[in-house]
Amino acid sequence: VHNDVMMTAFLVAAIVAVREQRQGWLAAPALALSGLVKLFTFALGPLFLLEALKRRWRPRAYLIGAATTVAVALVAILPYWDDGRAWEGFKEGTRLGQRMDH
Repeated sequence: VHNDVMMTAFLVAAIVAVREQRQGWLAAPALALSGLVKLFTFALGPLFLLEALKRRWRPRAYLIGAATTVAVALVAILPYWDDGRAWEGFKEGTRLGQRMDH
């Protein structure tokens, strides 16, 4: 699957979840997964937070969403961590991607 399709699928899941009262806590982890595929979707975080505030989510939903987001991020990143060298690899990959003529 191309990464734009994955990013969009996670973003749509986050949008659907933020609108659902019962499943709202899924919005944060879905947005995190979208952001881990393409970083620019993290910019939508404040809009999701405003929507959650507008819908008056319970504090429990925020806590469950935050805990699940941390767990999802750790599961996605830790296999590649390599004693902190993963961050250098991410930066190098981004730098090389920006230099490509595409």
